[in-house]
Amino acid sequence: METWLQQRPVFLDEFLRLDGLGDALNGTGLCPDCSDSPARFKCKDCLGEVLRCSACTVLSHRNLPLHRLQSWNGGFFESATLESLGHIINLGHYTDGCPISTETRLISVIDLSGYHLVRVRFCGCSERSFLEHFRQLLRVRWYPASTLRPKTVFTFDLLDTYHKISLQGKLNLYDFYNTVLQKTDNCGRSKLKSRYHEMSRCVRQWRHLKDVKRGAAGHALAAIDDLGDGALAIDCPACPHPGQNLPPGWDKVAADREWLYSLFIAMDANFRLKLKSRGIQDPELGSGLAYFVNTTKFGAHLNSRVDEDDIETCGTEFHAVNMASSKRSRDFSVTGVGAVVCRHGLVRKNGVVDLQKGERFVNMDYIFLSTLKDEKVKSIKISYDIACRWSINLYRRMQEYSGELQMPQDRFALEFFIPKFHLPAHGSSCHTKYSFNYRPGVGRTHGENIESGWAHTNPAAISTREMGAGARHSALDGHWGSWNWRKIIGFGPLLLKNLREATGMATNCEEICEEFEKHRPPSTIHGWKMMKRRWEMDPSQPDPYLVVEKALNFSSAKRRLAEAEVTDTSSSDVLPHKLSPFSFIRAGLEIEDQQCVLRQQVIAHLESKAQRTDPQKLEIQERRNALSRRIRVWRTAQIVYMPQVSKYLTDEQHHPISNDHEFDDSKPELWPLFLPSQLSQEDRSSCHNGVAEIEHTLCLAQVQDNLVDLRRLRRTLRSLRTYFRSNVVGEGQKTQTKSRTAESGVAIRIHRTVKRYRLAYAALLSMDPTGDWRKEFLELTDKDNRGPGKEQDEQGVGDGRYAMSWIWRGSLGGGSQGETEPSEQEVNETVRHEWMTCRARADRWKEEAELLQEEMRRIIAFLEWKSTWWGEKVGSRLGSVTADVQHGVDSYARKQANVYHRLAASLAGQWIPHLLASQLDISWAKTYSWASEITSPVAKDPRDSSSHRNPPSDDPSSKEITPPSGQQHSAIEPTDFDNNSGDEGNNEDIARVYGDHDEGESSDGVGIIGFEYDDEYM
Repeated sequence: METWLQQRPVFLDEFLRLDGLGDALNGTGLCPDCSDSPARFKCKDCLGEVLRCSACTVLSHRNLPLHRLQSWNGGFFESATLESLGHIINLGHYTDGCPISTETRLISVIDLSGYHLVRVRFCGCSERSFLEHFRQLLRVRWYPASTLRPKTVFTFDLLDTYHKISLQGKLNLYDFYNTVLQKTDNCGRSKLKSRYHEMSRCVRQWRHLKDVKRGAAGHALAAIDDLGDGALAIDCPACPHPGQNLPPGWDKVAADREWLYSLFIAMDANFRLKLKSRGIQDPELGSGLAYFVNTTKFGAHLNSRVDEDDIETCGTEFHAVNMASSKRSRDFSVTGVGAVVCRHGLVRKNGVVDLQKGERFVNMDYIFLSTLKDEKVKSIKISYDIACRWSINLYRRMQEYSGELQMPQDRFALEFFIPKFHLPAHGSSCHTKYSFNYRPGVGRTHGENIESGWAHTNPAAISTREMGAGARHSALDGHWGSWNWRKIIGFGPLLLKNLREATGMATNCEEICEEFEKHRPPSTIHGWKMMKRRWEMDPSQPDPYLVVEKALNFSSAKRRLAEAEVTDTSSSDVLPHKLSPFSFIRAGLEIEDQQCVLRQQVIAHLESKAQRTDPQKLEIQERRNALSRRIRVWRTAQIVYMPQVSKYLTDEQHHPISNDHEFDDSKPELWPLFLPSQLSQEDRSSCHNGVAEIEHTLCLAQVQDNLVDLRRLRRTLRSLRTYFRSNVVGEGQKTQTKSRTAESGVAIRIHRTVKRYRLAYAALLSMDPTGDWRKEFLELTDKDNRGPGKEQDEQGVGDGRYAMSWIWRGSLGGGSQGETEPSEQEVNETVRHEWMTCRARADRWKEEAELLQEEMRRIIAFLEWKSTWWGEKVGSRLGSVTADVQHGVDSYARKQANVYHRLAASLAGQWIPHLLASQLDISWAKTYSWASEITSPVAKDPRDSSSHRNPPSDDPSSKEITPPSGQQHSAIEPTDFDNNSGDEGNNEDIARVYGDHDEGESSDGVGIIGFEYDDEYM
């Protein structure tokens, strides 16, 4: 930017130069083409700043009617038009005008370059007499606003650009249209007739035509309205589609494998996509053909259940549900929408319905049955934020439907879940029964994908709520169609990233489980596994994830904390002069502990904002005096057992020798003790009576006891917090202050225990750095000091990525059994819960890795099936249309077949190298022609069109796709391989065949990697 600032004057001068004659200033003033007439006109859209005369300007723009001219008036350039110079566009003829037709018409052409007036001569030749005027305009890519006598047209480029901008940026048509007008006249002098309403109508038609074209409606003999519900929706290739992407025998797998072929869907309501009540009759162009349900059918169903109530929540109030019935929603005929999406976030066909009042059964049941009416899978897993209430009596309500929406109770095996983010807002009775974390066969599904879809669509709510009902449905259908397609082309990097994470996390979680289990009796682990298995098969069995925590008695907890404080801070009796080696080391460790306690107390007083009182100062001084006396007495024994220490002490008072000015004789809590672990190896070997070995033994006992105490204290803290949340929150200030004091007391005890553990650990590390003790006892960092379960500051960490601290993996003890201590049963309950969540976490990650591999296979199979499906459309309308239309129909079918085939090969090129490197199954890929190009050490160039594919079987998901007669897949150029995936060996082969490429991501977060698909597909 600094470099540009230096050149800023140059840029400004060049900008100003363009307003003058430029190079023509030194010329003859005559037209450079004819050299006869004065050159006064230049074009803003042509390359360069060439001035021409009017005749040459018209001639050079024979087929460029929408270029913008400027005319030199002697002092400056002003706007001019080709029409004012006599320019005429001859439709149907490329040179001279039609020999029969002489009529010309001035029409308004709105283009990205602005608002143009163009004079047009329509063709009237007898051989073209069937071509109505609007058809002639369409053939030059001008969309007419009328079919009778069109006087206004919009260029295809304008409509397509707005279509894409509205889908990506949610720009409303009013702002876009006025921006185009400002390119023509930004001063407001021209009195251009507004064509906003005409453009609004054409944009709606354009959206619809694009949808029906991509849905192959132009390749069907049936009428567009007879295509069937959801015919224009984009299906998710990763979801199971029997007959399209499932392997043979998928419906006969063992019961514990059925989950792999289950359909995952998520339901939710959105109260932002409203519609104002205006009383406008606005029919739809194709009701029920995409994502919204058929309006006529739903309206009849709605009229039969006008008195049905909203769905109740399980004691939890959701803000969005309450807002649906608020005063601000009363002026809306539609208060929102309910929708169904798949596990991958794609909106399901006929999976959206308008809400008239709130989140009622009549709406949500209808889209549930509508989107599943054609499904042939056996199992469906449903995520809904109020599934706990909606699922009650669902089967009874299903029996009230008839016709195509009738669903027998035994048609699907239904399982209900609550999305992970919404689950904590529910009561405790829902936390395990509807949890994705604990139920088997769901992988790492979270059920919140629908929320990201709302975030994508909600910016369009401002404009769609002002539309008519039909226009709103068309616009939202277009947004969801674009969303689905962007999701599909982003599957490559997304699934690869997820698979890498899933395989790594599955391994890590399994290692944690194994470490946890090796410290437990096999019979205990077996009992827990059986308990878990019984609950998974029958949720009415005892819940293995439920821990009944006993809240501590408040008074007992205060008494115990006070007793512990006395034990910590009181000074013991003066030691006798003669001590045994064991008593000597034990006393030294006790002194070290008292130093730690006193230091903590002094620091707490120093950090306190309140000024220390005289009693507080006296208390600290008395403890210092007692500690100083005890150290002096202990020093006499130290000289006997550890003679080498004498060189570190003075001869008179046995104080440490120190030239450090920071040493303070009045602060015994800072005096070094010189225990054996604090000496060098040479000095330690000179100690008598095995005091070094005694310290090692006592420190080993210390780390074990302090670890047990730490677990006990953390369970106590958890129990206190549970009690406070249930009984104290919302009480008076006095009660809450007592609660915080009690909790603070436990926190202080935890801090002291951690300090003791670290001192003993450091001593052991000094004396025996390679001992077996390090296998069980690890360094205790601040991040390890947590649990059981997640702490309050870990709520942002998902359960799947949560790793319990190592302090809970070893054998647990309950500490000394006291009146308020957790019983052995409570300790076992805590341990069981930790193991259950750990095992569930490992199981879900393993399931996710397996499910992602199956989804990769399904995506490739579906895309190849779709390629064949399009290929079969070649010749579908032969004899019913003219030859030129039939040729376009066939060309478009071949192009779409090529798009899906190349996309399949492209995605496979990203995934297969990683699957190979990880030694995962890729047998499914060997049936496709491009498999050898990706998996073989020396891959051949896929641009070689001589390769042939032979179907190995009749199964649609595994057979090789052979293009139908007349269809040729041109260059299969999967240019979007992940060359940075870490699989260097395979990627070198891929790069050798396909060359290098650049990666990128779309602005909406969906990964798109350089895949050159049809530029008009979306």
